Amino acid sequence: MKTKFDSLLKLKKQAVDKSEVEIIKNNNLIASKYEELSEFIRELDAVCVPESGSFWDFKRVSEIKKMLVYQMDLLQEEISGLKNIEKKLREFYRLACIEYEKIKYLQENEIKKMVQHFKRLEGKNLDEVAMMLFTSNKENV
Repeated sequence: MKTKFDSLLKLKKQAVDKSEVEIIKNNNLIASKYEELSEFIRELDAVCVPESGSFWDFKRVSEIKKMLVYQMDLLQEEISGLKNIEKKLREFYRLACIEYEKIKYLQENEIKKMVQHFKRLEGKNLDEVAMMLFTSNKENV
């Protein structure tokens, strides 16, 4: 049955779906950042400090380690920011779900009212038909 809430319900459902998609995209981005972070950790583990050689060799390895640690810190900050975004997205999703459920409840109530109205109307019509048949049967007898 068509109600006045159909289009609003559709919009709210689209908002919920959009929120879900945004959360999934953000989670995928977080996962890719974690993968990058683990790659940097593997690179850092692969760096070996020279046991012999010049000071400059040691300095170069030290700078490589510093660079990797700096990159890891940047990635962790990005992940932290993405997690904050995830919290906001989840809150928006929660609110969108609440709004959707409200409209859905209103629509269900509207449908129940319509069904009750149609049942009463049908009962009236059946009573009217029964009266007409009864009076026509009386006249024929």
